[in-house]
Amino acid sequence: MLKKINAKVLGVTVLFAAGLYIFTTFFCTGSCYVGLETMYLRPLFFGTLSLIPTLAFLLFFSTEIFVSWMKHVAWWVLLVAIYFVAEVNPYSSGILSIDRSQVALFWMAVLFVITVIYALIMNRKLKGSS
Repeated sequence: MLKKINAKVLGVTVLFAAGLYIFTTFFCTGSCYVGLETMYLRPLFFGTLSLIPTLAFLLFFSTEIFVSWMKHVAWWVLLVAIYFVAEVNPYSSGILSIDRSQVALFWMAVLFVITVIYALIMNRKLKGSS
């Protein structure tokens, strides 16, 4: 029941996350500008890594549901996530300070919950119409 387009998107996401992990682990340990890693690479890595369960969940639904999800859910949640990640001060310190990676993980969890609800509703609609 695995669909081609869903499997391709999941594969590209996994490769992207693996590439970011390799880059941040090996090339960005001491010689890299710390601001680049803190401000961009870690949130992008954790956001991509936490996107994998969402895409894996969508593998079990039709391509029509995946394309509908991309058109109606994914783009605006990702834009909101990018906005909130960008608004976090990466250099704040304190007991209650929030890291950009934590914000990225939070928004990917929100995306997963919205995806589960959306996919189940769309699956029910498609089965009801046929």
